[in-house]
Amino acid sequence: MYLTHQVWPIFHNRAIWEARLYVAQRTISQHTRAREYSRELLRDACLEDGSTLDASHEGLESGAISHCVPQDQQRMCAPLCQGT
Repeated sequence: MYLTHQVWPIFHNRAIWEARLYVAQRTISQHTRAREYSRELLRDACLEDGSTLDASHEGLESGAISHCVPQDQQRMCAPLCQGT
């Protein structure tokens, strides 16, 4: 089981976020139960990440947050944030 994310910018402050979950074919009912449980855990993690991103974006848009420092996971995006 794995998850992919695609972010499609549609405006300077708007984007469409797509998440796709890929799973293997089930073999026995125990695998089905485990797969469904894992899917629910991934769903909850995605919702947490999405709500954090929404809150950060709202803070930046309102001016309550003046800047955002990229972390290690966003290292590849750092040059884009600097405008280079």
